[in-house]
Amino acid sequence: MNKQIKDFLIQQEIFVNQKRVYHNAFNTEKGEIRLCQIIAKPPIIPNILQNFKKIYSVQSRNVIQYLDFVESENNYYIFMEQLNQGTLDDIINTQNINEDKAKCYFREILNGLKSLHENKITFVDLSPKNIFKSDDSIKIGQINICSDQLANMQTEEDFKKFGIVKEIIPPEILQNQTIFSMASDLYTASVLYFKMIFKRFPFNGETKTELIDKIKENNIDFTCQDQAVSMETIDFLKQTLKYEPSQRLNWSQVYSHPLLKLLNIVNDYIVQSTLLSISINKLITRSDLVTKTFDCEKNRQFYQEIEQNNQAVNNNNNIEPAQNNDNALNEESEQFKKQLSIVKDLFKSQRTTLLKKQVDYYIEQRNMYSSLSETLSYVRLFDQEFKSFTLQFVILKIIYLISQSLIQQIEEIKYATKPEQCFTQNLQEQYDNLKKKIDEEHKIINSQFNKMLEQSQSNLERARMRGNVDQKISDIINKTSQYTLFELLRDQTKQFIEKVPTFNQIIQNKKIDPKTQYEIIIQVLFSLALIVSYLLKWSPTQILQKSPIEYLEYIRQESVETLITECQQKSQSIDQAFDKISKAQIRQF
Repeated sequence: MNKQIKDFLIQQEIFVNQKRVYHNAFNTEKGEIRLCQIIAKPPIIPNILQNFKKIYSVQSRNVIQYLDFVESENNYYIFMEQLNQGTLDDIINTQNINEDKAKCYFREILNGLKSLHENKITFVDLSPKNIFKSDDSIKIGQINICSDQLANMQTEEDFKKFGIVKEIIPPEILQNQTIFSMASDLYTASVLYFKMIFKRFPFNGETKTELIDKIKENNIDFTCQDQAVSMETIDFLKQTLKYEPSQRLNWSQVYSHPLLKLLNIVNDYIVQSTLLSISINKLITRSDLVTKTFDCEKNRQFYQEIEQNNQAVNNNNNIEPAQNNDNALNEESEQFKKQLSIVKDLFKSQRTTLLKKQVDYYIEQRNMYSSLSETLSYVRLFDQEFKSFTLQFVILKIIYLISQSLIQQIEEIKYATKPEQCFTQNLQEQYDNLKKKIDEEHKIINSQFNKMLEQSQSNLERARMRGNVDQKISDIINKTSQYTLFELLRDQTKQFIEKVPTFNQIIQNKKIDPKTQYEIIIQVLFSLALIVSYLLKWSPTQILQKSPIEYLEYIRQESVETLITECQQKSQSIDQAFDKISKAQIRQF
């Protein structure tokens, strides 16, 4: 299948999950492979578009990133990030999950649910087939799309027809007795936790009626052949798998329960993605930017505030008529508060969009100076033979300019509106985390640049005394004209590339093998390609033909002959592109 939908070219089918078909989708604008889920019409709940608009704003390491939603005459097309490491269902069916591992997966599910609850999304489709594996975490795959059909489903075949696992559906929703709630999400998550440990569901029934009866009986078998199960797990499941939602633990109690408290260390960093763990030389993706924490107390406070607000609303609804008359005087004030809330939500949506764009902008520029930093390491390695500090200076100067641009951009978000009014707690943490990374990196870059500037000026002074200084180099170091800076980068890079075959290895004083030579040359060209494409507002794939990360993997696997051809082609492409760059574009940079 090759079908163009907006900016996506839908390609081969990956797998089918009942009414949902998954395809690879190539983003022709950004040159990236994404995932497309195609849902045939019907079934789908009427307000799915509204729900998907909500989920676009969710940025969480435990929720799949949604990119676009398109409706055609026959289908819904849902575009999302590419996840090809399997599902929770695959893990359950192929691995023996011990209790500790199940707890880790469980808290990842809870983290994802909290991010959705912050955006007022409840009752997601927590089927094991819709929870995806991604590196060191798992991601909730999609919101529920067939819930309005539940009332018409009775037998196992009815549920399978729509790809729904009835055993994970809360009894109140099976009976269509209530609107979706966070209490329902807790029941479903607990069923999954039970399934991971015991390899079966806590309740079973051939029909929906039989299943509901079993849930009412609440006779759960906690025997496990594979492992000893802790009392904390058993107690937790007893209190969250009850038939009546009101009798289950509420969410603030969940985060006070020993099951999670035993796992908790204040601000327990599972993986902390900062400059200390991400080398400047490494290309990054969005998932590298998310601080991975599990903080019971912070999550407990979040849910406690919601529960207290709900209780206040319930108490207000039960006020005597005479009191209601008094409260009518405050109706105008309440209306004003509602309008203010709408305005805040609007600002929050705008700031969310702005932050997402800034993250993408950061990744683009971060990968530019990551590649430049890699090139810089080669230049320094062979600097004695290259006999020039100028290229080092130029590379660092461009990295410095990129870093300054990032700082300016992130500060603009800060002053767009007041953060305390327009960011959710999760978004505020993301903003703070991103700002911290940029600030930390800039300090390192600034320090390196200042040292190199001093060294370059010293070398320049010695060259002046000898009378063999190049005036263009002198102007660049003294005035740092950006247009001539990029011209010099291109010229000095060409000189460096021409000399690579003559460089001797530092160790054993041997010539570099041809494979390594051309990998170095391509790395240097790769840096130039990123910069040129960025200045022209092109996608890097217009020069590289692949995404940056895919391109480097491709180069490492190819033969010397292919690399020689690749070098020639890329050098020509970069020269042609560079000639299109105007002074105005560089001044804008």
